[in-house]
Amino acid sequence: LPIVSLIFTLLSYKKIKCKQATIPESIKKGDNLSLNIKIENESIFFCPFASIKLNEQQGITYKHKPRGAFSINPKNSVLADFDVIFNYRGYYTVGIDKLEIFDFLRIFKFKRKINDKQTICVYPQIHELLMPSSIMNQEQKESNKFYIIENDNSDVFDLRNYNEHDNMKKIHWKLSSKSDELIVKKYASYERTQSLIALDLQ
Repeated sequence: LPIVSLIFTLLSYKKIKCKQATIPESIKKGDNLSLNIKIENESIFFCPFASIKLNEQQGITYKHKPRGAFSINPKNSVLADFDVIFNYRGYYTVGIDKLEIFDFLRIFKFKRKINDKQTICVYPQIHELLMPSSIMNQEQKESNKFYIIENDNSDVFDLRNYNEHDNMKKIHWKLSSKSDELIVKKYASYERTQSLIALDLQ
């Protein structure tokens, strides 16, 4: 009986084909990838036990793994559907690593490497930076403030009367000539604000 089981398994094993559906070229980190694999039995013999081993790679999580073993009727096929989650950005190879076929008595096992893997690029997630309107309004007010700068020749911020500690270069001679007192120019510039953006590149 083991010999008969072995012969039938060998005859069906040569006619078992695996085909993986085309996957997209890229995906975002954390998104699910739906992977579909079709296993066909092109022989006229019943395949009692077949299983597929997926390509294992660090950063890949298989949310729904295919069942351990399944049977395939002659001239028929089965579908294996499962989700793949990518935990990190980068390039990954997705697909079947090998196919395993067992005989009726599960005494003999035959393995075959499958060269139907595909490469996918995983990009980082894009997060919109949201800020409460109250904070945005406050930031806008702060960014529009004027600050007095002593040795700057930018826009004139204000005018005031001269005192003994003022630099003579700051005197507004044209206006001073029209009044009885010396007028001094006060210079100013806009405040420069900075923002810090942190990116998670893992």
